[in-house]
Amino acid sequence: MLVSVVNIILIIFLVAGMAKSIRAEDYALTVYGGRVTEDTWLESLSLNTRLVDAYVLVGAWAWTLKHYYNDTLTLEIEGQAAKYFGDQHHMEFNVPIGLRWHRYPWDEVIDTDIAFGIGPSWAAKDPDVELMTHESTL
Repeated sequence: MLVSVVNIILIIFLVAGMAKSIRAEDYALTVYGGRVTEDTWLESLSLNTRLVDAYVLVGAWAWTLKHYYNDTLTLEIEGQAAKYFGDQHHMEFNVPIGLRWHRYPWDEVIDTDIAFGIGPSWAAKDPDVELMTHESTL
């Protein structure tokens, strides 16, 4: 299964590299981390999020596929590799496709973007926190 996910990611980025209209700023390499919640993604948007003793460190490579409205909105695909620590100890690989909004009135002071992505993911083992709180990882 891991080989299939890795192959899909490699094919996507190989095709991306062959595109002729790509700008250098259409690629991004990021590293970020966070804390895991018991909540579903929708519940985690509330101000009452329940955090657990599990943490994630993610490395990601993103490619902007399309620009809309004078670069205000972009369509992106990203390959992510995540390592969990604490109450979870596994690796996870994700390939979300998403939209990113780039323009806000305060961008001159603090450059701000917001993005939402969804796509396939593969965990090296069933995530312990998900099994503990939701009885399923689906």
